[in-house]
Amino acid sequence: MITMKALTRKLVKQGNGGLTVCLPKEWISSQFLKAGDEIRFYRQEQSLLILNPNNKKKRILKVSFSNIDESLIRSELTNAYRNGYDVIECTVNPVAFDTIKSICSDYLLGFEVFEKDEKTILLESMFLSEFQNFDHIISKFFITGELIFNKFLKEDITRYVKDFEKYSNYFKRMIILGSFSMEKNYFFWTFISDLSHVFRMCKYIQVENDLSKYKGNSSLEKLTSSLNNMYSILKYTYLKKNNSRLDELYTFQKNLVFTLPEQFYKDISPQLVSQLIVIGRLLYLATSPLRGVLQGN
Repeated sequence: MITMKALTRKLVKQGNGGLTVCLPKEWISSQFLKAGDEIRFYRQEQSLLILNPNNKKKRILKVSFSNIDESLIRSELTNAYRNGYDVIECTVNPVAFDTIKSICSDYLLGFEVFEKDEKTILLESMFLSEFQNFDHIISKFFITGELIFNKFLKEDITRYVKDFEKYSNYFKRMIILGSFSMEKNYFFWTFISDLSHVFRMCKYIQVENDLSKYKGNSSLEKLTSSLNNMYSILKYTYLKKNNSRLDELYTFQKNLVFTLPEQFYKDISPQLVSQLIVIGRLLYLATSPLRGVLQGN
C-alpha cells in the first residue's frame, strides 16, 4: 500500500472567512508549479486530494521477459498496472506478443497495446482522467458479479471472471494513485480482493466439477441461490451505504457451515458442497472490510 510522510501546516485567516495553507516546497518543485498555476482538489470524505492537472509526465516502467509463461507475464503486468504506471515497455520474444495483447485486453482496463519494434511492445494508459470513471465502473463491477452467479450453473463463466478481475485491478490502481482517502484504502482493497477470491473459486469449481450432470438439481440451485443472495446483500450495502442488512450474512454463513441438511450431501457430491461452503465463507468474510469502508459515512 501507499506510504506517506505526514506534514503539518497552519491555516492562515483570509478575508470573508477564508483560510489559506502553504503547499510543501518539495511537492511544488516536483510538479514544476509557479504562482498563478491552477491545481485541482478532490474531496474524499475527511481527506482532500490535491492534484496538478497539468502534469503530463508519464510514469514509465521497462520490463524484460526471458520466460514467456503466461502466468508470469500476467503477474508482472497486472502489478505494474496496479502500481500506477502509465506506460509499461516490454522487451520480449515476439512469440509472446499475442499473449501480452490478450493480458492487456482481459485484465488492464483503460490500457492499449502498441508494437514499438520487433522485440518491444508498449502498454499505455488511454484514460484522459483516472478519477472520473469510478461510479460507472463500480456499477459494472457489481453487475458482473451478479452475472457470474446467474450463469454459474448454465455456461462457462471465464470471460465474466476476467472482467471482474479487470475491474478489481482498476480499483487497486486507483488506490495507488490516491483516488481514495487514506483512512479507507486498506478496507476497500481488502473488500475487492475478498470478492475476487469468491469468483476465482466459482471458476475453479466449474473446472473441477462436471456441473452439467446437476442440471435441475434443486439442492444445488438452492445453495447457489443462497450464495447469490449473500452477494446481493454486499452489493446493496456498498451502493446504498447502508449496513443494516450485513448481519443477515452471518445467518446465511451459519446455515451453510453448521446446519446444512444431510440431504444436500446426498444430492450433490461432498466435494462440491464443501467448495460452495467455501464461497459462502468468503462472502461472509467480506463483510468485515466492507464495514470499515462504510464507517463514518
